[in-house]
Amino acid sequence: MKKSSIYIHIPFCEHKCKYCSFCSYACGLPEQKEYIKSLIKEVKLRADKNICATTIYIGGGTPSLVDASDVARVLDEVRGSFSIEADAEVTLEANPNSLTYEKLEIYKAAGVNRISLGLQSHKNKFLQLLGRPHDYAQFKRAAEAVLRCGIANLSVDIMFGLPGQRQAHLKKTVKKAVKSGAVHISAYGLNLEFGTPLEAAVSSGTLAECDEDASNEMYKVVNKALERWGFARYEISNFAKPGFESKHNLNYWVRGEYLGFGVSAYSYTGGVRLENTHDLAEYSNRVNKAELPVIFTETETPETAEKEYIMLALRTAKGIDLYDYAAIFKKDFVKTYKPAVEQMAGSGFVCLSDGRLYIDEKHFNVSNLIIEKFF
Repeated sequence: MKKSSIYIHIPFCEHKCKYCSFCSYACGLPEQKEYIKSLIKEVKLRADKNICATTIYIGGGTPSLVDASDVARVLDEVRGSFSIEADAEVTLEANPNSLTYEKLEIYKAAGVNRISLGLQSHKNKFLQLLGRPHDYAQFKRAAEAVLRCGIANLSVDIMFGLPGQRQAHLKKTVKKAVKSGAVHISAYGLNLEFGTPLEAAVSSGTLAECDEDASNEMYKVVNKALERWGFARYEISNFAKPGFESKHNLNYWVRGEYLGFGVSAYSYTGGVRLENTHDLAEYSNRVNKAELPVIFTETETPETAEKEYIMLALRTAKGIDLYDYAAIFKKDFVKTYKPAVEQMAGSGFVCLSDGRLYIDEKHFNVSNLIIEKFF
């Protein structure tokens, strides 16, 4: 039986955050209901009991915005269409303002055992700057509801490098996230995506961007603070208490297979990458005609597979397993990339130890620049 992760995209939001470039829409209840019907049809189209899902991740958008019973219906169809590992990790993303104890009870009954909750900052002025639809008090109530419902695996998202943010603000946000009961924390630097309101404000000069050096220092602040609270960094942006690393994300980083359902979802199976349409109307039209909503297909080459392996492995704390690399690609990594290895190791940016090559933890904040040396 083939192992795979499953991703389900719920693209609806109350409104789009000012930094967001993801595929999301502000739609009413009728549109949401129609989309759920289409989503269930796509799952049925791709049903295969020979595929065993090790993880399920419901992301968005804001999955907690739609009716919880609709989320349960989608999960029921997934369970009917695929084999599900007995201890599968089932995650649902939520915004604090749309998450209630009553919804959580429905999610839990449907098999959800992990909640990813967006905090971003404990300061309401930054939440307003980002266009977030919640305040800190709502986050606190939502986190309490998650734990009261008996879902112990709580992940919290925070952001750094915000215009006007200081290290003291960030330290307090980290503390608030930890005190909420989170056992996993994702920390993302603000990325000003072209075409977003926040990027436009910075480009026009009406808002001052946090400079790169200050953002790098904030990343170090997050790492040190979480380390003191007993969290280990296992990937550039992800920190967890022992045993609470995201299994779903780990599958991506080791290039495991995954099936993506919903508008704009991606799949990777049998060395082939598939991309679903980003258009809601086209998505529904195609699945209603029993057609897969795929708009792009790409078969990976040995070269692209190797580059992706290197990039993903170096994002993790464990780095590249040199024996695993040799077994897959039939060559010696250190010899193949000798100039880059000597330069990066000689400068202390990467370490060679116990059959692994990994980025030194002091330099994770410039990991992109290090990874580029091997391309």
